[in-house]
Amino acid sequence: MLPKRRIVFLVFAALTLLGAGSTRAQWVQTNGPYGNTITSPSLAAIGNYVFAGTESSGLFRSSDNGTSWTIADTAIAGSYISAVAIRGSNVFVGADNIIAFSPDSGKTWERRGDSSFVSVTAIGMTGAKLYAGVWGGRIFVSSDTGKSFVELDSGVAGLGINALVPYGSSFFAGTSAGVYRLNSDGRGWHPITNGMPHPDRFHSNFHVPQIFAIYAYGPFVFAGTDSGLFRSSTFGDQWDVMTCGNGGVVSGLTSIGSTLLAARGGAIYRSADSGRSWSRVEANVDYAWFGGFCVNKSIVLGGTNVGVFVSYDSGKNWIPSSSGMQPIAVYSFLESGADLYTSTDGAGIFRTTNGGDEWIPSSSGLLNGHARCLVQLDSELFEGNDRIFRSTNRGAAWVPSDSGLTCSLVLSLHVFGPDLFAGAGIVYGGVFRSSDRGEHWKDVTTGIPRNQEHISTFTHIDSLLFVGTYADDIFDAGIYAWSKYGLNWEKIADPSISKYIRAMTVVDSVVVAGSWFYEGIIRSTN
Repeated sequence: MLPKRRIVFLVFAALTLLGAGSTRAQWVQTNGPYGNTITSPSLAAIGNYVFAGTESSGLFRSSDNGTSWTIADTAIAGSYISAVAIRGSNVFVGADNIIAFSPDSGKTWERRGDSSFVSVTAIGMTGAKLYAGVWGGRIFVSSDTGKSFVELDSGVAGLGINALVPYGSSFFAGTSAGVYRLNSDGRGWHPITNGMPHPDRFHSNFHVPQIFAIYAYGPFVFAGTDSGLFRSSTFGDQWDVMTCGNGGVVSGLTSIGSTLLAARGGAIYRSADSGRSWSRVEANVDYAWFGGFCVNKSIVLGGTNVGVFVSYDSGKNWIPSSSGMQPIAVYSFLESGADLYTSTDGAGIFRTTNGGDEWIPSSSGLLNGHARCLVQLDSELFEGNDRIFRSTNRGAAWVPSDSGLTCSLVLSLHVFGPDLFAGAGIVYGGVFRSSDRGEHWKDVTTGIPRNQEHISTFTHIDSLLFVGTYADDIFDAGIYAWSKYGLNWEKIADPSISKYIRAMTVVDSVVVAGSWFYEGIIRSTN
């Protein structure tokens, strides 16, 4: 039987917690890790300038082909950028519920749009006309650089508008249910989806795939979808399936010279025969998930979940090029000898050997970029996201290491003696233990209610392991303790003051826990 821990609720001001001697500590920004997720249709180039839109940090502009970046428009610095369209020196940017307009290649900016815009999802231009796709399946057109808009007769009502692309004398719209073409009278849209059925039975209500990219190339038009790549030589009246990789959304298409490039499932593919055959680019960038492209003169730029990459050889090789972009959100740190690792939200794992002056991507083999936690057991590193991965070579490569793990999300990892512990959440959550360096995992949640969905943090003192949880049910949430000599977990903290535990540590044999939703900091007194 474990002794009950009495918990005293303390809310500290930051200066009190740190102590008076630390009030003048100085902090400086490290050199990265930079990146931001680049939204697929928001890379565009004009003359010497390249624009890149991000998911949460607004629009960036580069005057040196992506070597360095600066915020293009501070008024939309925190916005989600859905698309960028350029005609001459005019730049149009879809940003949340407005369109940002620059008449001088991004030097100055104005606000355009319509009061009825809920969320701009796509923009495109042909001649003097600007088209804007808005959430809810609405498409507007403007003939005065966005000062006023007229809504076109529908035909796409209720659909997601993902792409608006001029083709020949007409205009194509990529939607959540296939490709639509502008009617000859310029007033409405009609579907052109022959030849592109959706093979997934779960999408049977739509019959056709969702369109993420449309690209015109010579006599052909290509459509990137969640069912693969399609090509039409008949102005969209009939589509043929093109073999381009296996699995994943085709989210980006472009060409440079006689080479076509496609982004599918985050990987890059090249074609030299107008799309009839494709080969995957075996570049050392498998920690990045490519979403879209743009071409500026002889350079190809690719937008990824970790910023912008550039290629100087028609897409064969890629190098990161995101200096000046906002740093990536960080989940955790791990110190290992001279190395410092950080796990990030969407960009995977980075390693620095010089105190942050340079960050090296270290995510090869991970399934996604949401690396939530890192621990080290002897010389091996372990990472948790949707699964658990292990690296034996300082993060250069990662392999799955989660046999027996029956959960959909790993929130925390902890080393307790020779064993590894994993805290899981969302679906089939709980606590899991491995006694063979991550090869196999066993559920050891006994004592913690099964509806306790989030095992968020661990710490330990001597032979006692503590786990912090959070849940909507106040009676199940809190702090639990487990002895290496026992079998079950036992709640030790009053749930009225420990409902949302997100972090724990030990200071001089005292357990200190940080909670969420303004509950402050709590500590044990015995």
